[in-house]
Amino acid sequence: MNSERNKVPLLLMEQLIMVLVFAFTATFCIQAFVLSSQFSKESQAKDKAVNFAQNVIETLIANQGNIEELEQLFGGNADNDNWTLTLDENWSESEKSEFVVIVNKENTNGYLGEAKVIVKNQKGKALFEQNIAWQEVADSE
Repeated sequence: MNSERNKVPLLLMEQLIMVLVFAFTATFCIQAFVLSSQFSKESQAKDKAVNFAQNVIETLIANQGNIEELEQLFGGNADNDNWTLTLDENWSESEKSEFVVIVNKENTNGYLGEAKVIVKNQKGKALFEQNIAWQEVADSE
């Protein structure tokens, strides 16, 4: 009977160690789920930013760099060679600037027009950035 009493504390310590191991493992699992959720949201935002920017780029190239055409089709504010559009979390035009799309048209050198398209989140981090070029129509002289 004395030998059984000596084994009880050993059994309790073993149980306690197992509970601590499972608690420690659970902590890492919860952190992994939180980080994966955050990573998923960031990836989704980047995917949508690339898709939206691609639409802007194709429109800009098709209209040979006409910034006013972007303003008519997408909204936003065009001034000289710049266009800015603020979007909400559903990627709809809004004053709430969850995302910002910026097009900076650069100087054209004869037959080649150039611009830079940037999509940023509300923290100012660039989700997408692309330099683009298009062929300008030659003036008939």
